[in-house]
Amino acid sequence: MKIKNWNYVCCSAIVFCLISCAPRVAIKKGFDFTKIKTIGIGEITPEGPGSEIVKDEFTREFILMGYNVKRSIKDVDIILSGAITEYSPSKKYLMFIGDNGTTAQTQVIVTQPVMEISGSNVYSLGTAFGLGTKGQIVVSNATAGVTVRLIDPIQNEVVWTYSYSYEGLDIQTAVSSVVSYIVKTFVYTAYPKIKK
Repeated sequence: MKIKNWNYVCCSAIVFCLISCAPRVAIKKGFDFTKIKTIGIGEITPEGPGSEIVKDEFTREFILMGYNVKRSIKDVDIILSGAITEYSPSKKYLMFIGDNGTTAQTQVIVTQPVMEISGSNVYSLGTAFGLGTKGQIVVSNATAGVTVRLIDPIQNEVVWTYSYSYEGLDIQTAVSSVVSYIVKTFVYTAYPKIKK
């Protein structure tokens, strides 16, 4: 009986590893990525300050990789478009911690909905000035997630797509890390002869 359970555990672990290691990149087979010289930065939704930061980062990263980049989709070899799946800047919260040394109780009446602390990593910056140990400043990390697709402007077909998210100390770091990773993934998957 123990052997059967052990085999089940081993098989489950192997299947889990294979599923979790499956590539999240989709590439159109047979597309000639070597003809890409000029990339047009298309629409990144939803529109707003976050989309402009993401567009600027893609522009910077593609220029660093040696591509010509246009902020239009006319006369380009490939069009990049996408969506922001997560965009949560870091936030600071002042948390009041009651005085444990007293027997008096304080009743707090909440008149507004309680704000959820965003980010999976939350850390303390210490105490707030003038409040001693009663007022703690808590900071949550920024999170950015982007999904992108590269579109052949002649055939209007998606030839490459990928998504990635990252949590950083601030929103600029999170966006920069996401975009850098996506662009490097594109280069290494579209041009497999390039060494990592």
